[in-house]
Amino acid sequence: MQDMQRTPEETADIAPHRPEEGHDYPYGLEIRLTAEDLAKCGLAMPNAGDLIHINAMGTVTNTSACPSQGCDRHQSVSVQITHMDLENEDDEDDADDTASSKLYPTMD
Repeated sequence: MQDMQRTPEETADIAPHRPEEGHDYPYGLEIRLTAEDLAKCGLAMPNAGDLIHINAMGTVTNTSACPSQGCDRHQSVSVQITHMDLENEDDEDDADDTASSKLYPTMD
């Protein structure tokens, strides 16, 4: 997987006079899910800071390519997520720790 976090240079390009207002990740990479949405995927409400594994499929709803000032061509794509599975990686790690501790207890 690719880390999509913006570099300090990319952040400075977005808000050149106030880089602290730049966003760490590109617009559109954040999704918001309700408790009902999470329940459809069999996931309880996670804690802020938990790592969520997302497996999704979507339909391309729009493509765009146009000249843009300062570059040859600006291209983008819009995708409507249609199917999704979620897994709380932090819960998975806790479960793994519990299972491994039962199988291989530490000797104190």
